[in-house]
Amino acid sequence: HFIVMHKNELIFSRDVPVGGKSHTQEIEKAMALNFQEAEAFKKASVSEWPEQVHQAVLLGNKLVVDQLTGSFEFFANTTQQFKIEKVYLTGGAAFTPGLLEALQVSLKVKVEILNYSSGVKYSGDPHLKNSFFQSGAVSLGLALRKEK
Repeated sequence: HFIVMHKNELIFSRDVPVGGKSHTQEIEKAMALNFQEAEAFKKASVSEWPEQVHQAVLLGNKLVVDQLTGSFEFFANTTQQFKIEKVYLTGGAAFTPGLLEALQVSLKVKVEILNYSSGVKYSGDPHLKNSFFQSGAVSLGLALRKEK
């Protein structure tokens, strides 16, 4: 999901049909795996990835970057009174190797992973903390939508 906030108010929202699933699907094709097997590869340590997975992740990054760049440019061309100065990534795909850097190059703005969990207490499994907070970003985006 691509949202633009100004002074704590949602001013633009657009569904972006790509993300971590895009990376998994590219791994599926490259390695001739089923979805679960490809997802397991994606979540494995990068040092364990064969070259085909690295290449598939690069293709997935390109899909995500292309979609987000299109939304970014659409917003810039239709809402000229606002200029996007920083982009925050959310969701599990935010941690995909190379994605943040590729977005920064394409969008020509600072890109960071959103840390909306600061100040929130989490008492679950410490290994799942990042995943827990990143998956909550979808709920946050949906909650910010206004009905038309």
